[in-house]
Amino acid sequence: MKTQFSDRLKFLASTIESRSEPLGVGLKRGCWAGVAHSIAQAHGDRLTDYFGISSREMKDAIKDNNQSAPERRNAVMHQRTIELAATR
Repeated sequence: MKTQFSDRLKFLASTIESRSEPLGVGLKRGCWAGVAHSIAQAHGDRLTDYFGISSREMKDAIKDNNQSAPERRNAVMHQRTIELAATR
């Protein structure tokens, strides 16, 4: 199961990296959590359960997303997601 979480997080990272526009701030504006939530929801699961991350890890990622400058947000969150995948 751990590899599955890693693969899912890597998919999320590649999805973020391939976006043409910057991630937003807020679920409805395409933030990191909004993208992750959409992927998890499409598979009938909650974000934390689908990606195998804790609520704390999710909140920390949201905080990093919101504090990053829009022009750097995708790169920052891509790297953050890859780092989460490496721990799975």
